[in-house]
Amino acid sequence: MSFSREGLGIQRKKKLDRKVGEAPNMGQVARLHRNTTGLRARLRYVGWLPLFLLAFAVFSFGAGVTALALWWTGTSFKPKAIQLHNGPSPRPEPRIKEFPVPDPGILENQINSLLAARTARQLDALVRPSDQRTEEILAKLAALEKADGKVTSVQYTGPVQSRCLQLESVTVNFDSGKNRIALVAPDPAGVWRVDFDAFARHVTTPWSELLSGTAQEGTVRVFTRPDNYYNGRYQNDREWVCFGFASPDHETLMFGYTPRGGKQHLAMAEALRPLGSSGLKRMTLEIRHTGDGDRRQFEIVRVHSDDWAVGDVALDDLMPAPKEAGGEE
Repeated sequence: MSFSREGLGIQRKKKLDRKVGEAPNMGQVARLHRNTTGLRARLRYVGWLPLFLLAFAVFSFGAGVTALALWWTGTSFKPKAIQLHNGPSPRPEPRIKEFPVPDPGILENQINSLLAARTARQLDALVRPSDQRTEEILAKLAALEKADGKVTSVQYTGPVQSRCLQLESVTVNFDSGKNRIALVAPDPAGVWRVDFDAFARHVTTPWSELLSGTAQEGTVRVFTRPDNYYNGRYQNDREWVCFGFASPDHETLMFGYTPRGGKQHLAMAEALRPLGSSGLKRMTLEIRHTGDGDRRQFEIVRVHSDDWAVGDVALDDLMPAPKEAGGEE
């Protein structure tokens, strides 16, 4: 005897007698009428109700297992803070005070006024404090066309990322194919002035004297990148870090070295990190030739800025002291 469900009730199935050759007969099948109520209407749920109950049971079991695993992990293990280096955290970086930036057209006009300046009165309102005397600046402006050619365009090229001071840039192009970058920075009162030392790529000691051995040290403005020329006094790459640098005003490729892990190393690495291994970075460095080795090799004794304009605080003074660096490379 067998049973089958109809709605929520149970009825006895009749035994079907069928002769050979007769078509199968399903017997009496209850009809489900539209808009019916009561037990017969509930027949429509019989198909999906078991699946719903099964899914709910699986979900409840999974949630229980997950909660148990989280509870066990929380009571068995204690999270540890990630150690970036062994020493204390670096000192907070002093925030550069930023001022509203003039419109690009105003900055371009300021550079045009600089190029046309021929008197001290005209110059004083345009430039930041400089290592050069007013007479030297005026002489360089007067000789600019002879050195680089006629100016073909003065174009605003946007803000410059620097940790030392707020900077905006304007590019001056010449008919010779040469160009110069004019960096403009605000003074403490928020008045924007041109950094002429950056525009002139000023060096305190001429390249000819530095490379001939006549002078041993100077502050220079160069393009810098990581390098791997270890030789002579700087042959041990565990003690020294090598950087290549060059000036648009001299054809010689030079090399600078910092003691590994020192403040100058950290400053150079910080400035060059966004560029990777192939980019060139404008930097202002104080270099010194030591010993009788290759005249192209210099020790970098100060890193003044991550660009050709120098702020009130040198870049290497913004770095943590060597004992705080935790051996960071």
